[in-house]
Amino acid sequence: MYSRFFYLLLKQHRLLVWGAALTLWLTLVIPCHSTEPESIALLAWGKRTGSDYDIHFSRQSVNGKWSDPVVLASSDNPEILPTMGSNAEGKVWIVWNELSSEGGQLRFRHFRNGFWQPAETVQTETTEDMAPSLIVDGHEVPWLVWAGFNGDDDIYYSRWNGTGWDLPKMVNNDDDWPDILPRLSLDEKEMPRVVWSGYNGDHYVNYVSHWDGSQWILEQELAGKTSFLRTGTDRALRHQLPDFIDNTDQAVLYIKENNNRARVLHREELQ
Repeated sequence: MYSRFFYLLLKQHRLLVWGAALTLWLTLVIPCHSTEPESIALLAWGKRTGSDYDIHFSRQSVNGKWSDPVVLASSDNPEILPTMGSNAEGKVWIVWNELSSEGGQLRFRHFRNGFWQPAETVQTETTEDMAPSLIVDGHEVPWLVWAGFNGDDDIYYSRWNGTGWDLPKMVNNDDDWPDILPRLSLDEKEMPRVVWSGYNGDHYVNYVSHWDGSQWILEQELAGKTSFLRTGTDRALRHQLPDFIDNTDQAVLYIKENNNRARVLHREELQ
C-alpha cells in the first residue's frame, strides 16, 4: 500500500515539475503582447546600396532615440516605396514594391508577438502592381490600395483578414483610362478614403472615393489639389528624422497617437 502511495506521490510531483517547466518554456519561447516595443514613431525607407534599394525600419522610443536600422528586405531586385500601418496592439504591417524585369509586385512583412514574420507576396491577378498605400481603420482593420496593370491601370484594394490579404477588388469605375498613384487616409468616421490620379480623356485629375461599410461610393473628381493628406506635416517636424536617413524620397513616417493609430506621412510630406 505504501509503495503505491509513494508512487502516486512521485507521479504527482513529476507532473508538477513538468507543468512548471512547460509554463516556463512557454513564457520564454512564446512572447506575449508586452514584448511589443514601446515607441512613439515608426520609420521605414528604401535605402540605396550601390545600384540597389533595400527596405529598412527603425523605431523612435519615448526618450526620442531611434533604434538601429533593421533590414526588412534585401534581394537582388530593387525594393522601393514602403508604406506602413500599426494597430492598438502594436502590430505593424509594411508593404513595398519589388521591381524585376517582369515588372513590379507587392511584398509585405508583418510584425506581431515581438517578431517580424517572413516576407510574403500580396497575391493579385494583375500583371504589375505599383504605388501601395496602407492604413489601419477605426476598427483596427488594415487596408491596402495600389495601382494594378492588367491591360490598363486601375486602383485595387484589399483588407487584412487576420492571417493574410483578401483577394483584391477594384475601387474605381472600370474604364479604359489609366488610374494611378492612390493614397489612403481616414474620413471623419475613421473609415478608409482613397484619393488617386485618373485620366479623364484630356488630362489627369484627382478622384476620391469613400468606404461606406460595404462598398466604395461617391467616386468624384476633386477640384484643384486635395488637402486630405497634408494636415499633419507640422507634426512630422517635431519628430526629427535620424541622421541615417540621407533623403526622404523613399521614406514613410508613422507618428503614433490615439491608441497607436496615427497619421502616416509619406515621401513628399516629409520634404
